[in-house]
Amino acid sequence: VWFVLCVRACVWVLVCGAGTSAKVHVALHGVDGTIAKRELVNWEKTGLSRGQAVGFPLKGTDIGDIWMIELWKSDSVLSNRWHLESALVYRRDTHETWTFPAFRWMGPHEHLRSGVAYLPQNELCDAARTQREEELEEKRREYKVHKSELGIPCFAGGSSDLPEEQRYDTERQLSDFNQKSKATALVTWEYMVSEFKFRPTFDSYMTSAGHEFAKQLPPTALMTSWQDDVTFGLQLLQGAGLQQLYRIDDIPAGFPVDAARLEPLIGMPLDRALRRERIFLTDATFLSGLRMKAGRYTAAPLCLYALNNDDNLVPVAIQLFPKPSPQSNPIFYANDPHPDWLLAKICVANGIYIKHQLGDLLIGTHFATEGFILATHRELARAHPIYKLLAPHFKWQLPVNMHMRKELLQRDSMLDRLLPLQYEDILIVLGEFWDDWNFESPVATLKNRQIPTDQRDVPHYHLISDAARLFSAISEFVHTVLSRHYRRPEDLRADTELQSWISELTTTFGYDKKGVPTSIPDLDALVELVASLIWTASAEHAMINFSQYESFGFVPAAPASLYRAPPGFYARLTSSREAISKGHTTIAQVTEFLPPLGLAAAQAAFARLFSTFSADDYFLGQYPENLFNGDHFKRALETFRSRLRGIAEEIDFRGEWDFLHPKNIPASTSI
Repeated sequence: VWFVLCVRACVWVLVCGAGTSAKVHVALHGVDGTIAKRELVNWEKTGLSRGQAVGFPLKGTDIGDIWMIELWKSDSVLSNRWHLESALVYRRDTHETWTFPAFRWMGPHEHLRSGVAYLPQNELCDAARTQREEELEEKRREYKVHKSELGIPCFAGGSSDLPEEQRYDTERQLSDFNQKSKATALVTWEYMVSEFKFRPTFDSYMTSAGHEFAKQLPPTALMTSWQDDVTFGLQLLQGAGLQQLYRIDDIPAGFPVDAARLEPLIGMPLDRALRRERIFLTDATFLSGLRMKAGRYTAAPLCLYALNNDDNLVPVAIQLFPKPSPQSNPIFYANDPHPDWLLAKICVANGIYIKHQLGDLLIGTHFATEGFILATHRELARAHPIYKLLAPHFKWQLPVNMHMRKELLQRDSMLDRLLPLQYEDILIVLGEFWDDWNFESPVATLKNRQIPTDQRDVPHYHLISDAARLFSAISEFVHTVLSRHYRRPEDLRADTELQSWISELTTTFGYDKKGVPTSIPDLDALVELVASLIWTASAEHAMINFSQYESFGFVPAAPASLYRAPPGFYARLTSSREAISKGHTTIAQVTEFLPPLGLAAAQAAFARLFSTFSADDYFLGQYPENLFNGDHFKRALETFRSRLRGIAEEIDFRGEWDFLHPKNIPASTSI
């Protein structure tokens, strides 16, 4: 029997050195036997360059359905690794084909399973079951679990602890994460050194004071309307901090607002507005009592919002620190003198920025899911349908997390320079956000924040409708794929890999304290778990990461640090500057709270560079790895893509807020 083996090196944009010229040997494994190891003739002459596909004839016997191929590569000084996209075996007499997806860096000896997914109890033969067990043993050795000393999730250790298939290739490192970090650092050096003491007027921020780098940054909508209350509320509904908004039924204790002063701002009595679910809150009191860098400050504000008679969300009252005091910590209202109210809003925006960077982004989408990634690799074989569903959404996240810990969470890193907190307190806040983090679907998150389920109740808060439609589409896709394998509850219980996966998530990584169930009673529970992971890695990260420049690129609207003590901040000030008190604030004094233009340029560059897609990103609904074979998956994927097209059309028609547009959602948290 004659076969043809066709192998293809990866063609993905930023994978360099994907091919190899070393000798390669292959063995084919079928349910009825094996075609033993043999050399691919003339490989050294033919070679395999990036994106190239090469075929080789193989003579053997009838071995039945082929479920695995083995590949060996000899040592080579010039080529010690290669990135294989896939392999295909074609049987000439019956015209049967078997596809073996890889899409990873290959070691000297690799096993490639076919693209057909199997639960462990449904494997084709004993040899396949044995191979599966051996694969998991090897992956547990490769994907080591580490305990964090930082008080935050750091389960994967350092880059040297990663297996070859997870390591960033050199070209991607230079062209993506490191390039962005170095470019931001360059901006800081150029401008911080030369103009550290220069605090410009608001107008000079808008014109960038002639700086060439800042001129290259595109304008944001905030530049012309950032002082407006409607714009401030719209930024909360559609900006990077959109998950920080809560609806409240009662005014929090310790926030003694004057209902009579609020009534004209809200358009109705406060108690009626509360009953009609029109009052909202943001809370940054976690910043209270933290240590600041010299010359840096932050408040710990509570901000009350209301839907006014025009159904616009607007801020109406702000208290800068938790402990109320009419004299030392007064409440600011929207009808206070403009400089007072503007300063209070800047303090609120500063708190939103800090919470976004440390809580929503780093913990909420990057570090908190690290244990899920490790458990998936350690406990689910590559042939498992859940692994095949999740792997594309975990691509590059482990090395990205390691680079973030190295580049952003070290002393004197870019983030450390931008934020007002002392380095040790940054780590404390990260730990507190990790303690508070809970794993849940976007629908559950909105419910827990008491956000109305009807989009019309909170106009312009498109997260309500977009998240519901997207999560429904993801859940339907996951259900369609998994229902083929889990037809009865007994199938869930018999899946030993699924049980080990859940056990590792809830015991080794402690996700049982984060909302992950310790057992999976039915298919619906499994679908919600898998769909929520896909949502977090793709859509949630996209909407809070790629909106950073629109929210934080114009620095006066949301500075990373304050540079003068806000009213109520009990700090020892220099003799040349007195504390500002409500009723005595001028616009000139407000500008003193903003960063020097050098650090402002660094913040804008930081936001811009990390709001851009990577050259090798692929997006929700794209599966270039082709980990699944079969018509069933193809039909499920086409239905999923059809629903995504429908969502895209609705967002295009709406013409407002497109951060959950499928074209703007990379499939994984890869930056």
